[in-house]
Amino acid sequence: MLDLDKYVPWDTDKPVFSNFRANTVGKAFFLNALATALIAWVTVEIRFLIEENSQIENEALCIFITLFSGFAAALLIFGILFVLFNFGGGMMVEDGSAPVKAKI
Repeated sequence: MLDLDKYVPWDTDKPVFSNFRANTVGKAFFLNALATALIAWVTVEIRFLIEENSQIENEALCIFITLFSGFAAALLIFGILFVLFNFGGGMMVEDGSAPVKAKI
C-alpha cells in the first residue's frame, strides 16, 4: 500500500471538508469540473499577463511559458483539492501491482 504519511505532514485520511468527497459519480464530476475550470482560468490569466506585461516577441517561448505555468498550476490546484477534499487519492495504485481491467 502506498504510504503518503511519509511524504506529507498532515493526516491524509481526514480532508478539511470530509462531508464532500468524490465518493459518488456526481461529486467526482463536480470536483473534476472545479479543478479543470480553475486550471483553465489560471492558465488564461497567466497568458494574458505574459502578453500585456512582457517584452517577449517569440511566440514559441510564450507558448512554452504558458504550458509550463499551466502544468505548475495544475499540480498546485490538484494538491489543494487533495488537502481540502481528498480528491485524486483514488487514482493511486500499489507499487508492483498488476493492472486491472476496467468494468464498464
